[in-house]
Amino acid sequence: MSIRNYDFSIQTAYTRAHELFARATTLEQISAVYKLVTDLCQTAAGEEPDLLDLLDRVWRKQQDFHRREANRQGRGPRPRSFPDRGGRIRTGRGKRDPKRKARARQFARSSLFPKSVRDQFTDGELAALFIIAEDWRKNGVCECSAKEIGDRAGVCTTIVRNAYRRAQELGLILIEQPDMQRTLRLPNRYHIVSVEWKKWLKSSVSKGFSGVKKTPALESIHNIQFNFLGKITGFNVAKPQRRRTG
Repeated sequence: MSIRNYDFSIQTAYTRAHELFARATTLEQISAVYKLVTDLCQTAAGEEPDLLDLLDRVWRKQQDFHRREANRQGRGPRPRSFPDRGGRIRTGRGKRDPKRKARARQFARSSLFPKSVRDQFTDGELAALFIIAEDWRKNGVCECSAKEIGDRAGVCTTIVRNAYRRAQELGLILIEQPDMQRTLRLPNRYHIVSVEWKKWLKSSVSKGFSGVKKTPALESIHNIQFNFLGKITGFNVAKPQRRRTG
Protein backbone atom coordinates (compact mmCIF):
# COMPACT_ATOMS: atom_id res chain seq x y z
CA MET A 1 0.00 0.00 0.00
CA SER A 2 1.33 3.42 -1.03
CA ILE A 3 1.81 6.32 1.36
CA ARG A 4 -0.83 8.22 -0.64
CA ASN A 5 -3.54 5.85 0.58
CA TYR A 6 -3.16 7.08 4.17
CA ASP A 7 -4.96 10.07 5.62
CA PHE A 8 -3.86 13.63 5.08
CA SER A 9 -1.96 13.91 8.39
CA ILE A 10 0.36 10.97 7.63
CA GLN A 11 0.95 12.21 4.10
CA THR A 12 1.77 15.68 5.42
CA ALA A 13 4.15 14.24 8.03
CA TYR A 14 5.90 12.15 5.37
CA THR A 15 6.35 15.19 3.08
CA ARG A 16 7.56 17.28 6.02
CA ALA A 17 10.09 14.59 7.02
CA HIS A 18 11.35 14.36 3.45
CA GLU A 19 11.91 18.14 3.29
CA LEU A 20 13.64 18.23 6.67
CA PHE A 21 15.91 15.38 5.61
CA ALA A 22 16.97 17.29 2.50
CA ARG A 23 17.78 20.44 4.54
CA ALA A 24 19.46 18.69 7.54
CA THR A 25 23.04 19.90 8.00
CA THR A 26 23.72 19.15 11.67
CA LEU A 27 23.59 16.09 13.90
CA GLU A 28 20.71 17.51 15.93
CA GLN A 29 18.60 18.13 12.80
CA ILE A 30 19.18 14.65 11.35
CA SER A 31 18.42 13.08 14.76
CA ALA A 32 15.07 14.93 14.85
CA VAL A 33 14.27 13.68 11.33
CA TYR A 34 15.16 10.14 12.36
CA LYS A 35 12.77 10.31 15.33
CA LEU A 36 9.99 11.67 13.10
CA VAL A 37 10.40 8.93 10.49
CA THR A 38 10.52 6.26 13.20
CA ASP A 39 7.22 7.50 14.62
CA LEU A 40 5.71 7.47 11.14
CA CYS A 41 6.77 3.85 10.60
CA GLN A 42 5.11 2.86 13.88
CA THR A 43 1.91 4.76 13.01
CA ALA A 44 1.52 3.36 9.49
CA ALA A 45 0.06 -0.14 9.22
CA GLY A 46 2.47 -2.67 7.71
CA GLU A 47 5.89 -2.12 6.16
CA GLU A 48 5.68 0.72 3.66
CA PRO A 49 8.53 0.77 1.09
CA ASP A 50 8.56 4.57 0.93
CA LEU A 51 8.90 4.97 4.70
CA LEU A 52 11.49 2.19 4.99
CA ASP A 53 13.58 3.70 2.20
CA LEU A 54 13.46 7.12 3.85
CA LEU A 55 14.31 5.59 7.23
CA ASP A 56 17.34 3.82 5.73
CA ARG A 57 18.64 7.01 4.12
CA VAL A 58 18.15 9.00 7.34
CA TRP A 59 19.95 6.35 9.38
CA ARG A 60 22.92 6.30 7.00
CA LYS A 61 23.19 10.09 7.07
CA GLN A 62 22.99 10.06 10.87
CA GLN A 63 25.82 7.51 11.06
CA ASP A 64 27.87 9.70 8.72
CA PHE A 65 27.34 12.69 11.04
CA HIS A 66 28.40 10.61 14.06
CA ARG A 67 31.54 9.52 12.23
CA ARG A 68 32.49 13.08 11.31
CA GLU A 69 31.93 14.29 14.87
CA ALA A 70 34.07 11.49 16.29
CA ASN A 71 36.90 12.25 13.86
CA ARG A 72 36.66 15.96 14.70
CA GLN A 73 37.06 15.20 18.42
CA GLY A 74 39.88 12.73 17.82
CA ARG A 75 37.84 9.65 18.77
CA GLY A 76 37.62 8.14 15.32
CA PRO A 77 39.26 4.88 14.25
CA ARG A 78 42.93 5.15 13.44
CA PRO A 79 43.84 4.74 9.77
CA ARG A 80 45.46 1.42 8.93
CA SER A 81 49.16 1.63 8.36
CA PHE A 82 51.64 -0.82 6.88
CA PRO A 83 55.11 -0.03 8.23
CA ASP A 84 58.11 -0.57 6.05
CA ARG A 85 59.83 -3.79 7.07
CA GLY A 86 63.29 -2.67 6.11
CA GLY A 87 64.95 -5.48 8.03
CA ARG A 88 63.46 -8.13 5.80
CA ILE A 89 64.40 -6.23 2.67
CA ARG A 90 67.97 -5.79 3.84
CA THR A 91 68.19 -9.43 4.82
CA GLY A 92 66.85 -10.59 1.49
CA ARG A 93 69.32 -8.39 -0.38
CA GLY A 94 72.31 -9.37 1.70
CA LYS A 95 75.53 -10.40 0.00
CA ARG A 96 75.96 -14.07 -0.78
CA ASP A 97 79.28 -15.85 -0.72
CA PRO A 98 80.19 -16.40 -4.41
CA LYS A 99 82.36 -19.39 -3.49
CA ARG A 100 79.43 -21.16 -1.83
CA LYS A 101 77.20 -20.50 -4.84
CA ALA A 102 79.86 -21.74 -7.24
CA ARG A 103 80.42 -24.87 -5.16
CA ALA A 104 76.70 -25.62 -5.01
CA ARG A 105 76.37 -25.14 -8.78
CA GLN A 106 79.35 -27.41 -9.41
CA PHE A 107 77.95 -30.19 -7.23
CA ALA A 108 74.51 -29.91 -8.82
CA ARG A 109 76.01 -30.42 -12.29
CA SER A 110 78.20 -33.35 -11.29
CA SER A 111 77.93 -36.83 -12.76
CA LEU A 112 76.62 -38.46 -9.56
CA PHE A 113 72.99 -38.12 -10.61
CA PRO A 114 71.15 -39.93 -13.39
CA LYS A 115 68.72 -37.85 -15.40
CA SER A 116 65.67 -39.30 -13.61
CA VAL A 117 67.05 -38.05 -10.28
CA ARG A 118 68.45 -34.76 -11.53
CA ASP A 119 65.12 -33.60 -12.96
CA GLN A 120 63.34 -33.92 -9.59
CA PHE A 121 65.40 -31.37 -7.60
CA THR A 122 66.72 -27.83 -7.71
CA ASP A 123 70.42 -27.01 -7.93
CA GLY A 124 70.66 -26.37 -4.19
CA GLU A 125 68.93 -29.65 -3.34
CA LEU A 126 71.17 -31.55 -5.76
CA ALA A 127 74.23 -30.02 -4.08
CA ALA A 128 73.01 -31.36 -0.72
CA LEU A 129 72.27 -34.79 -2.21
CA PHE A 130 75.74 -34.79 -3.74
CA ILE A 131 77.30 -34.82 -0.26
CA ILE A 132 75.06 -37.72 0.76
CA ALA A 133 75.87 -39.65 -2.42
CA GLU A 134 79.61 -39.00 -2.12
CA ASP A 135 79.75 -40.23 1.49
CA TRP A 136 77.61 -43.25 0.63
CA ARG A 137 79.90 -44.16 -2.25
CA LYS A 138 82.98 -43.98 0.01
CA ASN A 139 81.64 -45.27 3.33
CA GLY A 140 78.35 -46.99 2.50
CA VAL A 141 76.42 -44.45 4.60
CA CYS A 142 76.29 -40.70 5.23
CA GLU A 143 76.42 -39.70 8.90
CA CYS A 144 76.71 -35.94 8.55
CA SER A 145 74.37 -33.49 10.23
CA ALA A 146 72.21 -31.11 8.23
CA LYS A 147 74.51 -28.20 9.08
CA GLU A 148 77.59 -30.10 8.00
CA ILE A 149 75.98 -31.13 4.72
CA GLY A 150 74.94 -27.52 4.11
CA ASP A 151 78.43 -26.18 4.84
CA ARG A 152 80.06 -28.68 2.54
CA ALA A 153 77.51 -28.18 -0.23
CA GLY A 154 77.32 -24.40 0.07
CA VAL A 155 73.59 -24.24 0.88
CA CYS A 156 71.48 -23.55 3.97
CA THR A 157 70.08 -26.21 6.29
CA THR A 158 66.52 -25.59 5.05
CA ILE A 159 67.49 -26.64 1.53
CA VAL A 160 69.27 -29.68 2.95
CA ARG A 161 66.16 -30.79 4.84
CA ASN A 162 63.94 -30.17 1.81
CA ALA A 163 66.31 -32.25 -0.29
CA TYR A 164 66.44 -35.35 1.86
CA ARG A 165 62.72 -35.22 2.67
CA ARG A 166 61.89 -35.04 -1.02
CA ALA A 167 64.37 -37.83 -1.78
CA GLN A 168 62.79 -40.01 0.90
CA GLU A 169 59.32 -39.40 -0.54
CA LEU A 170 60.57 -40.49 -3.98
CA GLY A 171 62.11 -43.64 -2.53
CA LEU A 172 65.70 -42.63 -3.31
CA ILE A 173 67.14 -42.67 0.21
CA LEU A 174 66.31 -44.11 3.61
CA ILE A 175 66.77 -41.94 6.71
CA GLU A 176 67.75 -43.77 9.87
CA GLN A 177 67.38 -41.95 13.17
CA PRO A 178 69.84 -43.35 15.75
CA ASP A 179 68.90 -43.65 19.41
CA MET A 180 69.88 -40.82 21.71
CA GLN A 181 72.74 -41.57 24.10
CA ARG A 182 71.94 -39.73 27.32
CA THR A 183 71.91 -36.06 26.37
CA LEU A 184 73.87 -36.60 23.15
CA ARG A 185 71.83 -36.42 19.96
CA LEU A 186 73.53 -38.12 17.04
CA PRO A 187 72.86 -37.06 13.45
CA ASN A 188 70.72 -39.06 11.06
CA ARG A 189 72.14 -41.73 8.81
CA TYR A 190 71.33 -41.62 5.13
CA HIS A 191 71.25 -44.79 3.03
CA ILE A 192 70.72 -44.79 -0.73
CA VAL A 193 68.09 -47.42 -1.59
CA SER A 194 67.29 -46.56 -5.21
CA VAL A 195 68.53 -49.41 -7.41
CA GLU A 196 69.01 -47.14 -10.42
CA TRP A 197 70.97 -44.56 -8.42
CA LYS A 198 73.14 -47.28 -6.84
CA LYS A 199 74.07 -48.69 -10.25
CA TRP A 200 74.81 -45.17 -11.48
CA LEU A 201 77.11 -44.41 -8.53
CA LYS A 202 79.01 -47.69 -9.01
CA SER A 203 79.41 -47.17 -12.74
CA SER A 204 82.39 -45.52 -14.38
CA VAL A 205 80.29 -42.50 -15.39
CA SER A 206 80.05 -41.21 -11.82
CA LYS A 207 83.71 -41.75 -10.91
CA GLY A 208 85.05 -38.78 -12.79
CA PHE A 209 84.43 -36.37 -9.88
CA SER A 210 86.99 -36.41 -7.08
CA GLY A 211 84.50 -35.42 -4.39
CA VAL A 212 84.71 -32.82 -1.64
CA LYS A 213 86.63 -32.82 1.61
CA LYS A 214 85.11 -32.01 4.95
CA THR A 215 85.76 -28.50 6.08
CA PRO A 216 87.86 -28.24 9.24
CA ALA A 217 85.59 -25.49 10.59
CA LEU A 218 82.90 -28.09 11.24
CA GLU A 219 84.97 -29.70 14.02
CA SER A 220 83.51 -28.52 17.32
CA ILE A 221 85.54 -27.23 20.28
CA HIS A 222 84.28 -30.20 22.30
CA ASN A 223 85.89 -32.69 19.89
CA ILE A 224 89.15 -30.73 19.72
CA GLN A 225 89.43 -30.78 23.51
CA PHE A 226 88.91 -34.54 23.64
CA ASN A 227 91.50 -35.08 20.90
CA PHE A 228 93.99 -32.97 22.84
CA LEU A 229 93.34 -34.89 26.07
CA GLY A 230 93.71 -38.16 24.19
CA LYS A 231 97.14 -37.16 22.89
CA ILE A 232 98.33 -36.13 26.35
CA THR A 233 97.03 -39.16 28.26
CA GLY A 234 97.50 -41.72 25.51
CA PHE A 235 93.91 -42.96 25.78
CA ASN A 236 91.53 -43.30 22.85
CA VAL A 237 88.41 -41.18 23.09
CA ALA A 238 85.21 -43.20 22.77
CA LYS A 239 82.91 -42.35 19.88
CA PRO A 240 79.81 -41.66 22.04
CA GLN A 241 81.73 -38.87 23.75
CA ARG A 242 82.19 -36.99 20.51
CA ARG A 243 79.64 -34.46 19.33
CA ARG A 244 78.33 -33.48 15.98
CA THR A 245 77.73 -29.86 15.11
CA GLY A 246 74.45 -28.72 13.62
